[in-house]
Amino acid sequence: MEQQIVDFVRKMGGGVTFVELMNLLGERAKGNHSYCIGDNATIVLWTGISLAFSEAIHHLLQEKRLEQVPTLMLTYILEGDILGLPIAKGNYNYEKSHWLPVIFNLGSAESVNEGKE
Repeated sequence: MEQQIVDFVRKMGGGVTFVELMNLLGERAKGNHSYCIGDNATIVLWTGISLAFSEAIHHLLQEKRLEQVPTLMLTYILEGDILGLPIAKGNYNYEKSHWLPVIFNLGSAESVNEGKE
């Protein structure tokens, strides 16, 4: 799953949303988990994902094979899906969950290896 995600982000030239990754991975990506920012459970990046997908994203970010970058909600509107949560304005511990829309680009570890295939 991890390599498939990285290959897709590379093919798309970055700027990949959770919606695109969910469409790519299909049923394997769907589940009842949420992906939050770090240890802040009040800032949600995406919901309805599988544990395997969540762990793959987490590992790719930790290994710097991917990077996540905040984006506008419009990016997700254009993809046809948004979360019904208020938008996070910063890394705060909110009383209720907030959504931080992000896109994925290749991380520094992948950028270094790009020309070596």
